[in-house]
Amino acid sequence: SLRALQMSLVGTIRTNRVGFPPELRNDRKKFEKHAERGVTRYIREREHLYLQWKDKRCVSMYTNIHLGHEHDNVVRNVKVDGVHAQVNVPRPLCIRDYNGSMGGVDTFDQLIST
Repeated sequence: SLRALQMSLVGTIRTNRVGFPPELRNDRKKFEKHAERGVTRYIREREHLYLQWKDKRCVSMYTNIHLGHEHDNVVRNVKVDGVHAQVNVPRPLCIRDYNGSMGGVDTFDQLIST
């Protein structure tokens, strides 16, 4: 167990990964097509949280340190009746934490590829 080793983890995960819950995998395309922006669905298996969040596209995440119902808001530009407007969209805290910590990893990957 990662918690027994005092390791915390948050990151994206592919839906075809072994161990990913089939309840989230089977209708991902339907969820992506019909869900409104900001909708979250998740499954918790003991300390493991598998989460899908709909922004512009569906994002699948795994974490062992967050709860599924924790959210903050993020401002997005959307087109409503032909007019662009800013709306608040609920965002899971695991997405916020992931985005905040990825800067160094992305920079490192860019330096390695050159």
